[in-house]
Amino acid sequence: MNKKATFQSLFTAFIVMFSLFILSGCSEISLFTLLSNEQEGDFGISQDVVNIREGTMYDIDAQGGFLPYSFAIVSGDGSINPLTGLYTAPLSAGGLLIVEIESRDRFDSRDTGTIRVYAPLSAVPSAFSIKTDDPPRSIDVSGGYLITAYTAVAERGTISPVDTDTFSYDPPAVAGWDYIEITDDINNSISISVEVLPASTSTVLQLQPTTAVITIGPGASQEFTLTGGSGSFPGDFIIELSDPGFGSLPPDPLPNPFTYTAPSVPGAVTLTVTDGIGDSVFSDIYVVSATPEVLELNPSFVETSPGAILEFTASGGLPPYKFSILSGAGFLEKVSPSTMIIETSSPPPVTKIRVTDAVGSTATANIDLKEK
Repeated sequence: MNKKATFQSLFTAFIVMFSLFILSGCSEISLFTLLSNEQEGDFGISQDVVNIREGTMYDIDAQGGFLPYSFAIVSGDGSINPLTGLYTAPLSAGGLLIVEIESRDRFDSRDTGTIRVYAPLSAVPSAFSIKTDDPPRSIDVSGGYLITAYTAVAERGTISPVDTDTFSYDPPAVAGWDYIEITDDINNSISISVEVLPASTSTVLQLQPTTAVITIGPGASQEFTLTGGSGSFPGDFIIELSDPGFGSLPPDPLPNPFTYTAPSVPGAVTLTVTDGIGDSVFSDIYVVSATPEVLELNPSFVETSPGAILEFTASGGLPPYKFSILSGAGFLEKVSPSTMIIETSSPPPVTKIRVTDAVGSTATANIDLKEK
């Protein structure tokens, strides 16, 4: 560094310190307060773009500059706490609501971020079973935000668009689990769990409905049908409940189909069927007081910079929830039964997280990392 540059740097530092001294002497702000409220880095909002569902809340964070921060809505509906940045979305977005948030630090440095409020994205069915030789299954999608068409990707099977909001799923040739992800035009996504079962000609012991998880209300009934297996029914088969006192089965000899009747209180029980050579199938039966809402992660999408700490909240489905990083990088921590935080890292530029509930339903959220 030459002498002229050195002199200019020292002169700039002197002007800044002198200004702070004058400011602290002419107001109630002390120099100590100013320095202790200085945060590392330039001032800015942590989340550039956030997608949240209508009727929900989200904390907008700021970093750098000087504390305290303030927050305000520049355009769009909803409300925000001016001190904490907690934004509350309206109950109805009317399609898609774009909200611009402005944050300022003590010395009026400013930055803006965008919140996109959308209607819940959903698919029918949200989970299903299908045999390898079954015809294609239709999936109807609604909600979210649509400009052109939803997109869908299956890990193993083949999924094709029928029209803008309907897809056709063709199962793979090999049995096992498959997952379908459907995304709208603003990166909201939902995940559909698919249990792919052996072909109809298989002699493998099967329990119909084929899904391994059943959800019914108190006092309700569920019919089951056995196919395949070895031995003669019912003599060579054992059908039992993990808790014999939780609900009831018909008396022996058991018919086929047979009916399970739930008790009047919520809970869970496993129905197990074993054939004459010891092969078993089971179904987890959840008795719930009300039909659970669709499992979701909020927010469903965040655009931010590497190193940001983000909070996601699960709702719907059947707790407990399990959080995981599906792809990308980051450090994840579960901080409450329904909430997790993740510290983003780079590379890669996109991170996808997944929540799984007690019955295997899943939901995903996307994080897009961009250098500021």
